[in-house]
Amino acid sequence: MKNKIALLGAIAVLSLLGACGQTASSSVASEANSSAAACSVLSSAAPFVVGTDKVVATTEGASQYAPTFTVNVSIVGGKNENYFNGTVKLTSDTMWASEFTTEAIADKGLAQDGVATGFVNTIGDYTGGAVGDLYYYWSFSVNNVYASFGCNKYQMRDGDYLAWSFVSYKS
Repeated sequence: MKNKIALLGAIAVLSLLGACGQTASSSVASEANSSAAACSVLSSAAPFVVGTDKVVATTEGASQYAPTFTVNVSIVGGKNENYFNGTVKLTSDTMWASEFTTEAIADKGLAQDGVATGFVNTIGDYTGGAVGDLYYYWSFSVNNVYASFGCNKYQMRDGDYLAWSFVSYKS
């Protein structure tokens, strides 16, 4: 009996940790249905409404085997200035967030500083820094989760939502 309970528990955990939309055996069908419903609720909420901007690009030196991903990109400066809102379809061997960002920025002819190094200081008219006790900086999130490292080391997946915003905090 203990083995059966342990097995059912393991199956339940695996179904929760597994990919959304996959089916489970009939012994855990009700748990799988709950899990699938929870996954669909989580995945159906887009972090932002995708606009009409569109970029199609290939990174320099991309191999013949490089995949093509489409990422939804939003870049919003201070005062909610919308610099880019749309999709970037990119063929690349690496799929770094910096590559998608670079293509969106280039499409709009914006100035930038730091995208290649992963620490973005400037996009368009907005540059990070301090004014009195307020500190301003560029921050990015992927699928509504803020990144904890540079955009030049954050690998995107097809269909991701990449959102840049110019934010401030008080010291």
